[in-house]
Amino acid sequence: MRPGPRIQATIDLLEAVETNDDAADRIVAAFFRRRRYAGAKDRAAITKLFYALMRRRAWLEWRLVNIAAGGYDGPRHIVLAQLADGGVPDEELTALFDGSDHAPAPLSLEELSLVQSLRRPPSGTPPPPVAGNYPSWLHGALERRFGADLSAEMAALNDRAPVDLRVNILRTDRTTLLERLRAEGFAAEPTPFSRWGIRLAESPRLDAHPLYREGLVEIQDEGSQIVAALVGARPGDRIVDYCAGAGGKSLALAAAMGNHGEVVACDVSSGRLRALDPRVHRAGADIVKGHVLSESGGDFDGAKFDRVLLDVPCSGSGAWRRQPSARWKLSRDKLNKFNELQSELLVKGSDIVAPGGTLIYATCSVLREEGEDRIAQFLAQSAGFTCLDINAVWSAVLDGEPPCAGPFLSLSPHACGTDGFFAAVMRRDPV
Repeated sequence: MRPGPRIQATIDLLEAVETNDDAADRIVAAFFRRRRYAGAKDRAAITKLFYALMRRRAWLEWRLVNIAAGGYDGPRHIVLAQLADGGVPDEELTALFDGSDHAPAPLSLEELSLVQSLRRPPSGTPPPPVAGNYPSWLHGALERRFGADLSAEMAALNDRAPVDLRVNILRTDRTTLLERLRAEGFAAEPTPFSRWGIRLAESPRLDAHPLYREGLVEIQDEGSQIVAALVGARPGDRIVDYCAGAGGKSLALAAAMGNHGEVVACDVSSGRLRALDPRVHRAGADIVKGHVLSESGGDFDGAKFDRVLLDVPCSGSGAWRRQPSARWKLSRDKLNKFNELQSELLVKGSDIVAPGGTLIYATCSVLREEGEDRIAQFLAQSAGFTCLDINAVWSAVLDGEPPCAGPFLSLSPHACGTDGFFAAVMRRDPV
């Protein structure tokens, strides 16, 4: 593809994301499946520009709103603003927007004037949501969570995330795998908190690498690894991963148990659980069994389990580094619905915890509405559960001290170098 068609493809991709509620990475993958004529370099260039736009969207829209008094033309002008703000010369912009086959239509006189305005320094100071690239309606919630660290944390949530690997201790150990990675030229270091983690300096494709095919590693953020470790899984335990999704934590639990015991990976989607099967086989985690949850409940016929992990559906605000467009798909109504579901799942999950067992609630979110508020409501309405201080839980399963003050786990990119996570560990009173 020529440079012009790449720009038009980026405009088309931005329009597709704005009209589709699916995750951006899935939309991008589907977009290129329909355009198999796009080569690897084309896909890389288009994807790079698209994600750069997502990480600067609030700034670009603020600039356009302040300049274009009569409004602006959505994705086309957002892409144009990114190019102009990035210093692309006028003659190059004109060549990109030349109206030739599959290239954007030529720039109008109004657009040429817009470009010149974009090249001048902005008037006024951008408000915090613009500087931090997040929806203005979330400002109060994010300020409540981060306080004086809001600016630094939002800047970190706008960066690219590192690639973290979890060593599959059923097949190897971290020292051995680090040596192998380094021998193959990878810049690899142990993660600072997880005993199982390795962090790569670059972002290579690993799904076809022998290390992955042999089941020696899984791609998993260190924050997610920490949540799995805090479950405290031991050989012989019976554990339910109630919202297993892709199953990364189920596999980590099985490894921590030495593949002895039972891990029930649950999801409402049979398709997601079928996708877990090859991962289970590759990892050698035979104790992981899928279970499709029914809408009516009563899934376990009164059975009780030693540990129940609730990694609940949430806003995903803790993973904005990986899904920068997700912040723009979130709404107050969606957040309220997540809160209702989270409270409902806490009740359902607590029902299957054995006396003396533990209930672990986790979200990949940085919002207190999805963390502390849900736990406070649950403990106020549910007798028989005691919240454990994270310091004591941490010292039993991980080295050093937690990077946050108790009683809950609270991780964030700026403070901890991980995705944003919240976790609470609660023990059911013995009979």
